[in-house]
Amino acid sequence: MGTTRKTEIARHLRLAAIALSIIVMAPLPSLAEGLINPFSSASTGMSEADADLMRGALKSVLDAKKAGATADWKSASSGRAGRATSLDVFKKDGMDCANVEHSFTAGEGTTYKLPFCQMTDGTWKIAF
Repeated sequence: MGTTRKTEIARHLRLAAIALSIIVMAPLPSLAEGLINPFSSASTGMSEADADLMRGALKSVLDAKKAGATADWKSASSGRAGRATSLDVFKKDGMDCANVEHSFTAGEGTTYKLPFCQMTDGTWKIAF
């Protein structure tokens, strides 16, 4: 292989290394930032106050740790309302978990059915 060819290959390798270092060092969104939380105000088009009411109902149902537990919420300001229902409870990796359904009973919104598990710090997280 001639010197010119070796120089050209070395130059391409340097350019590839620079490009790779730029890609690796560029800030990437975390997995959590890339996921859509169906119970956040951003994903439902709700006000933060309405989303807080909805999350409160979900937490109430999850904290009951009982299949069939329900909690309703209603916003006095927007008229939106919903119901959270625990469909079943189970253990996963030693954690208390439940499949929960949330549906809107007034106003627009999608019905969600998602599994949640309680973390060691007491918070509930969506768990697939």
